[in-house]
Amino acid sequence: MDFEPLKTAVLLGDGVTSSSLAEFLPDLPQVQVLGQLTSPDDLVGIPPESLPELLIVDLNNQQALPDWLEKLNKSLPQTTLMVCSQNRDPDFLIHVIQTGIREFLPLPVQLPDLEAALERVQVAKKQRPFQTHQGKIIAVTGLKGGMGVTSTAVNLAVSLAEMYPKQVVLVDLGRPFPDVATFLDQKSTTCILDLVEHSDHLEVGFVQKTLQSHRDNFSVLHGANDLKIIDAKALGNIWDTLRTLFEWVVVDLSAAPDVINQKTLQESLHILLITDLLVPNLENLKRWWEQYETWQLDRSKVKVIVNRYQKNEGVVLDELVHMQKHPVFFTLPNDYLPLSDCINHGVSLKELAPRSKLYRSLQELAEALASPSEEGGAAAPVVKKKKRFWFF
Repeated sequence: MDFEPLKTAVLLGDGVTSSSLAEFLPDLPQVQVLGQLTSPDDLVGIPPESLPELLIVDLNNQQALPDWLEKLNKSLPQTTLMVCSQNRDPDFLIHVIQTGIREFLPLPVQLPDLEAALERVQVAKKQRPFQTHQGKIIAVTGLKGGMGVTSTAVNLAVSLAEMYPKQVVLVDLGRPFPDVATFLDQKSTTCILDLVEHSDHLEVGFVQKTLQSHRDNFSVLHGANDLKIIDAKALGNIWDTLRTLFEWVVVDLSAAPDVINQKTLQESLHILLITDLLVPNLENLKRWWEQYETWQLDRSKVKVIVNRYQKNEGVVLDELVHMQKHPVFFTLPNDYLPLSDCINHGVSLKELAPRSKLYRSLQELAEALASPSEEGGAAAPVVKKKKRFWFF
């Protein structure tokens, strides 16, 4: 195979490079040596495009892994780390693997071993290319079941993927039963629990294998029936990793006052709170605001979406002006027939009803959320790009 030279740097774990590395690296065509570092702090502040593709951590005479190594590996998802050490004790090698590092080179370095390791890194790079992102989470949730959360999340992900092909991932946190796989007619062979089991050491390649691609140009992380084992730390690690891989992380989030909701909403840039205009549900809406205050959520992140909106049915928007003082961000029309056909056929609105009122509205919603004015999470209302309405 023909490969471009790997941009490589050497990090001296004890401040002294091994003679074998200094002897071999400069003359190898497989690498472009960027230089030597004496501390992991030397990597702080380097822009992503200037970071090395391969960082060789030369531990030389050290017999134990430094405390900073695992944190460094997590902070450089676009860089492959290779550990070099004279220690070949099984417990030491297991510790290396547990940090998420998959390349180990025994010292003193032998040229065939080094060349074989470099080839593995190059093959992995070619097979799993990825670009780092500063991804944003959009949590789609509702007052209760039946608000249209899953259909909104699925078709919002499709709409965002039209603008950001292959840069959107849809995560199913539906409870007690996930529905995204059914809505998209996919068989979920992997799910979020696979990531939870390895959440302390998430590798990009493993995460990508856990995701399932969809023909509408986005990825899916399927849910599971029992999510009780997910804690805030594991979920936080998953969100951090997905934000690195994708521009947009759309979450189908059931209404439940638990740690999964709390952590996801705290991590989100946009919280789409879906309601209708029936009086009993508006009472529930007040209760959710109380819960959000308990969780100390930034109120400006919450964007109220009125689903299945029809004029002159239930409470009209003008009446809500006197009930709440929070903007209605968007209204979605009641477009039952095309939506039900899509759900029954396991396809998106884009495939079956791209000109439907609902899908056009969801495209407008996606554009509004992705607009530069919303980057800071401000809740400037965009009600169908027309009139601004306030309620509470």
